[in-house]
Amino acid sequence: MMKKLLVVIGLMIFCAGSAFAWSSPRWTAFPLNVYIEDSEYSGVVQQAFGDWQTGAKKVNPFIRFYIKEGERGFRKSQIDVRFSKGAQANGQLYSISSNSLVDGFSMIRNTSGFFYHVSISISTMDAEGKAIPRDKIHSIAMQAIGRALGVNCTGENDNVMSCNTDFSVNKLTEDDLFALKNVYSYVRNRK
Repeated sequence: MMKKLLVVIGLMIFCAGSAFAWSSPRWTAFPLNVYIEDSEYSGVVQQAFGDWQTGAKKVNPFIRFYIKEGERGFRKSQIDVRFSKGAQANGQLYSISSNSLVDGFSMIRNTSGFFYHVSISISTMDAEGKAIPRDKIHSIAMQAIGRALGVNCTGENDNVMSCNTDFSVNKLTEDDLFALKNVYSYVRNRK
C-alpha cells in the first residue's frame, strides 16, 4: 500500500512540474524565418533579432533567425514584424498576435501549444504623436521578440523582459537568458 501511495505522489509531482514547464507556447524547431516590413526602423529591428540570436548562443545554439525579404519572404515567415504610427489600442507600444498548435501528446489542460506563426506590430510614434527614438524602438523590439519566443516577464526592472513600459534596456541580461533557457532547455535544429 505504501509503495502505491509513493508512486501516486511521485506521479503528481512529475505532472505538476510538467504543467509548469509546458504552460507557455514555444517554437518546436529553428531556424525561424523572419519578415520585417520595409521601414526606416527595419535595421533596428533586424539588429534586435541579431542580439537575441547572439545572446541565445549561451543558452541554446539552435536558436537562429533568417531575415527574409519581399512578398515571398512574408509568405514563408514564421515571425513577421510590421510598423504602425501611434500607440496600439491598449496604449502599448507593441502588440503580438500568435497562432499556435495544441500539443497533441500532452494531457495538461493549460498547455498553450506550439507557435506556428507570430505577428508583431511596433509603434513608431507615441500616444502624443511624437516619433519614438531609434534606441527605444530597439528596446521595444527586444521585448517583443522575447515575447514572440515565448519568454515570460522577469521580475527585475533592469532586464529586457521585465515587461516595463519605459523601454530603457537594450541589452540582454543573465535573467533574460535564464528565462529563455527555461523555455528552450531542449529544441532541435530544422535541416
